Amino acid sequence: MKTDSIHKLADSLGISWDGDKTFMKWCDQLVGKKHLDDMSSDELLKVYTHIRNGWYSKEINESSFVLGMMKQEMAKF
Repeated sequence: MKTDSIHKLADSLGISWDGDKTFMKWCDQLVGKKHLDDMSSDELLKVYTHIRNGWYSKEINESSFVLGMMKQEMAKF
């Protein structure tokens, strides 16, 4: 997974990512890193999958993050 894939997906969905503090906070909560360039391929894939599945929210708070993680776990079944 490469950062360009996330950039294209985010752009197509109208998600601001370049220097966007909300996006960086969401990434940090999701994988422990704020910047896409600092992420491994697996971390980038996790970010990409969450965005693609509609689990990115501009309203970042603990409850929305937990809800997204619960949806991810439920999708495994």
